[in-house]
Amino acid sequence: MGITRPQFQLAHGWPAGRLFVVLVGMPFNGVHRANEDDIAGILIAEDDENDVYLIKRAFQKAHFENPLKIVRDGEEAIAYLKGTGDFVDRQRNPPPALVLLDLKMPRKNGFEVLQWIREQPEFNHLPAVVLTSSQESSDINRAYALGANSYLVKPANFASLVDMITRLKEYCAFTQQNVGVSWSVSIGS
Repeated sequence: MGITRPQFQLAHGWPAGRLFVVLVGMPFNGVHRANEDDIAGILIAEDDENDVYLIKRAFQKAHFENPLKIVRDGEEAIAYLKGTGDFVDRQRNPPPALVLLDLKMPRKNGFEVLQWIREQPEFNHLPAVVLTSSQESSDINRAYALGANSYLVKPANFASLVDMITRLKEYCAFTQQNVGVSWSVSIGS
């Protein structure tokens, strides 16, 4: 099944001058590495065990095929991306195709990780999405100023989280098809 024409819905409550678009109605199975058969991983930097559990379940319910790599703080996120420490084995810990960052983490917060990512030439085009509970406009503006591709607020219920992850999957498919991001995607039903 080919990609369908996206329908756009404007989300309300975002800072002035920011257009946040939710894409609906686009099938997508996962993010794949360009010129490789392996499905690329998604790095999730989240310190709350309950949130990790819910995010993993939401990815399963949304039929996101990509393997999830979980790190518990900002320093682990940077070590994973650099391929150092516990993450030196690149067969087991390959560079991700997408990073989801919580903002409030120990050791280094999400802002520090985001800034570090954007300072690295090899990660300049790595999609980095903030997934946090903060709805503060100062946090939203700071995340975008540091180079976040998207800013998502963790919803209050699981069904909404599954819907959000489904929209994220559709966003990945849309950007691959229409913007030419650095990964390739598998389109299917």
